[in-house]
Amino acid sequence: MTWRAGTQPAEGRPEALRKSVPVAALASAVAGWKGTAVVVQRNPDRGELQEFAAASRLALHDASDLNEDLVALHALLSVLDDYAGVSSTSMHLRAAAGRTARVLIAFPPEWRWLAAGPKSPWFPGFSLYREEETPGWEPALARLQRDLADR
Repeated sequence: MTWRAGTQPAEGRPEALRKSVPVAALASAVAGWKGTAVVVQRNPDRGELQEFAAASRLALHDASDLNEDLVALHALLSVLDDYAGVSSTSMHLRAAAGRTARVLIAFPPEWRWLAAGPKSPWFPGFSLYREEETPGWEPALARLQRDLADR
């Protein structure tokens, strides 16, 4: 699981790539999943892991430190049964391992995820869950929740 990635806006650089979904909203969407949530969130803010654990009610394994060792992160991502999160280095590593993932696409989307549609030509087999300009993440997270329940 990852809920935030990208860069912060900087003076003179309005094109920042900020991708995030509210921690509690993502955690609630995966709450019914059977398994352990493995968090690979880079530099989680204080209290985010506890917030995720409380809202998801899942057993939680914090692997966020692996972001400092991309070989180890790649190895972990290659063996996970499933992976959901925002577009990040972890998504690229998952694809490089020949595995699929569930990508939460922030609005407006990055070019690699195209402007619309359920698939990306560069990430075959990946399921895309798009934030809408309005009403936001609710429809995408509801679909993620349904898809995980059907799994």
